[in-house]
Amino acid sequence: MIKEKYKEWNVLYTGEKYLYDFIDNIIYSKNLLILKELKNDQRSLVLLVTHMGKKLILKSPLEKNRRKWIRFTTLFRNGEAFKAILNMERLNNVGIRTNNPVMAIEKRVFGMVSDSWILFEYEEGEPCAEEHYALAVQKLKEIHAKNMLHGDAQIRNFLYNGKEVITIDCNPKRIWLGNISKAYEYIYLEKSAEGIDEHFDFSRSSFSYKIAQKYSDLYWSWRRLKRKIRRKKT
Repeated sequence: MIKEKYKEWNVLYTGEKYLYDFIDNIIYSKNLLILKELKNDQRSLVLLVTHMGKKLILKSPLEKNRRKWIRFTTLFRNGEAFKAILNMERLNNVGIRTNNPVMAIEKRVFGMVSDSWILFEYEEGEPCAEEHYALAVQKLKEIHAKNMLHGDAQIRNFLYNGKEVITIDCNPKRIWLGNISKAYEYIYLEKSAEGIDEHFDFSRSSFSYKIAQKYSDLYWSWRRLKRKIRRKKT
């Protein structure tokens, strides 16, 4: 990865200089060929675009760009866009198939990230259907075998392209609680794919699973409470 400055943007990219023209199209001229808007909500804007004959995904992590605490933490570490593109490179380097990274850009104000975009190659495929659940579980095992956690192990982040399963939106982290961390990811995956647990090869009666399940219950109870409090405020 090459890191440079272009106008007021910090750029992390794979080495293709034409990307500076792409930045101008994104930010300044707004002259961008959009094939489809994949997502547009308070969390993120995700677009399927084309440039020089390539299908690409352009994403802006709106919520993380906007939140004051997350902005503050970028004084000491990479912002969301730089983290995402480096994670893609890291996974591909260890043999875990994911999107090929192209570029990330970020603007900093007083040293904090205030705006950022990520660009990566589009991968054909659909979230794993029930007949491909075993392949999704196998892919998660492969990630764990690299001493990594997926970081967002929902079934929508395991795409089947007709030949193999590709993982996307992966936020790999080091496994620091051994089998407890692994079990939690399986529990999280099961929440988005009913019946996928028949392909798991660990015991629900194991100590690791019970601890992970307890943590999962507490986590989702806390999430429900937060949503309830927010609704009352509005």
